[in-house]
Amino acid sequence: MSSTAKRLCIVCGRPIAKRTSDFFFREPVAYQPPKPHSWGGDHNAIEAKPDGWREGNSIYLHQRPRSREEAQRYVNGEIISVRRDGEVLSRVSYWDGESWQDRFFCTNRCAMDQGYASAQHGHRYLWKSRS
Repeated sequence: MSSTAKRLCIVCGRPIAKRTSDFFFREPVAYQPPKPHSWGGDHNAIEAKPDGWREGNSIYLHQRPRSREEAQRYVNGEIISVRRDGEVLSRVSYWDGESWQDRFFCTNRCAMDQGYASAQHGHRYLWKSRS
């Protein structure tokens, strides 16, 4: 089976979900020095995150993308869904083209049904030795 072909549950035949990752588009942040709490102690300083700063699964942009096509250049995968913050995108969920939620089943219910069916037909699997 090719990795991009739709995987189907071996019990019910429904499609198995793709494993997606999130990527966030954020506004740039200016440096803010530590501030004292009203009850003592200090708030931590906030680091500057200039335009174009990339950190983990986030990028800080003055001009955040407005469409899937604009966002596609920032992720290495197929965009599955988007979240908006007004007219601009705040987050995209993307699929790497290879990862699935499970290899055989669409839900835990289907996995349990398969296990019970196997047990009822006399199949026994020894996962660890009984000592």
